[in-house]
Amino acid sequence: MSAWKRHAMRLLPERGGLIEQADGPLELLSNLAQNLEEAYLQPDPPRDFIERLWAFAAWCVAPERHATLRRAAIDCFYVPAARSGLTRRELRWRLSHPVFVEFRQVFMANLPEPLYQDLAALVQR
Repeated sequence: MSAWKRHAMRLLPERGGLIEQADGPLELLSNLAQNLEEAYLQPDPPRDFIERLWAFAAWCVAPERHATLRRAAIDCFYVPAARSGLTRRELRWRLSHPVFVEFRQVFMANLPEPLYQDLAALVQR
């Protein structure tokens, strides 16, 4: 089992089936981004689960991870989070400025200009 799957299983055991069935990190991170959005929509958001989703994404984008995993985290988790009004403000605390700068072109290419500018302002604080 790959390191990203092992780490996901440790952090998110309740999503074990989803993790095991994922063909790759792109698929898993896309599904987890959807889980994040759904969690924020609940009347009483499950903070522990939300924290663990963000923790997994942060682990994936850490500089010591493989470039493919890092890019998957940006494309499939952080970009969708930046698009969502429910999660965008969280990026102030969840996305470091150095990571934003490193992947600035990805965000620029995948977000409408106003959302990109909002994100840039958030992570520079």
